[in-house]
Amino acid sequence: MKKYLVIMLTIFFVGALEVSAQSNVYIATGSNAVAYHKNKDCGYLRNAKEVKSTTLTNAKNIGRHACKACYKDKAATQASPKKSVTKKSATDKKTADKKVGETKKSTKTVAKKTTKTTTNAKKANTPARDEKGRFVKKADSDTKKAATAKTKTTTKKATTKAAATKKTTKTTTNAKKANTPARDEKGRFVKKADSDTKKAAAAKTKTTTKKAAKKTTTTKKTTTKKAA
Repeated sequence: MKKYLVIMLTIFFVGALEVSAQSNVYIATGSNAVAYHKNKDCGYLRNAKEVKSTTLTNAKNIGRHACKACYKDKAATQASPKKSVTKKSATDKKTADKKVGETKKSTKTVAKKTTKTTTNAKKANTPARDEKGRFVKKADSDTKKAATAKTKTTTKKATTKAAATKKTTKTTTNAKKANTPARDEKGRFVKKADSDTKKAAAAKTKTTTKKAAKKTTTTKKTTTKKAA
């Protein structure tokens, strides 16, 4: 029974020592130290003035991280999330900057529209001036504009009417000329039938004269050729 108890106590103390050894880490006490180490003989502890043993929990509580040399796998695992966080932070910053840029652009557009609206409102509310540069009341200005528009309309109507009158006059004159009886060589009115007959006779005489002149020219050419 005693032998069995001794064996159990021995196993208990050995296990406790192993657990203590596994949970204990080493840290440098300097102000520039940032990591905890698994081995006291780690190369990063070579230049440390003082190295002390502490628990892993205490080392983490004071802000220490795993040594890259002692915990290669653990350090890599811890570095990956940090890298992801950094990348995410950069993306968030880029998104935030983009939103700020869009907000500024939108604000600038609104300000521009407001300025344009204000300018148009000022122009609309600015009193008109007369030909001498004096301010006139809005009612007088409206009356003047209406009078000017009316004058333009009247002038346009008058121009259109004058053109129509001129066209009518020309048509009437042409009609009168067409209906006016012809006159003979002594200035006496002749009937339309006589006028047409006279015109036909004149045209016939002209054609006959032309043919005779052509015949005479041909005869002269033939005589000259024979003589030669």
